[in-house]
Amino acid sequence: MNFWWLNANPKIWSISNHTEGQRQTYTTHNEKEIKEESINTLKQLKGDLIIGYESTPTKQIKAIYEVTKGIHNTANGEEIEFELVEKLEIPVHWNDLKNNAALQHCEVFINNQGSLFKLTEEEYDIIREIIDNKNIITEKLLQSSNIKKYKFTDDSDKPFISEVDFYKPLHY
Repeated sequence: MNFWWLNANPKIWSISNHTEGQRQTYTTHNEKEIKEESINTLKQLKGDLIIGYESTPTKQIKAIYEVTKGIHNTANGEEIEFELVEKLEIPVHWNDLKNNAALQHCEVFINNQGSLFKLTEEEYDIIREIIDNKNIITEKLLQSSNIKKYKFTDDSDKPFISEVDFYKPLHY
């Protein structure tokens, strides 16, 4: 399995407009956008994972895609096909990744000119961990903000003890 980073210009192709399960295609006919070794690697790579990044002004990872067809000929020329398998509830901003010491040698952060970049498995795992951590932490904060603090006086099903006894620490 290989791992990729796809830059999407939101003025042309916005990840925000896509839904899970939806398939997209990406043309390879602009060689300036994809390095030759990446094109050769993409020919047979069904199942590869792609990090979907929306570029300026958004600057956020918004989705994870899976390659459903490697490079193949279509009426539009050579294309790859991929499916949105996970739309992030909480996108990850460029700055959350750029300053990560473990990603300092990642091609995306060295020279972000282009559309499709190959990632190492380690780079993908680091980015995936950042995505997961941000989504888990934010989810927990949202859940805790929806939980009301218990008040004895507001409880319509009060326990059968006094408020003083209710709050008194138990001694065993």
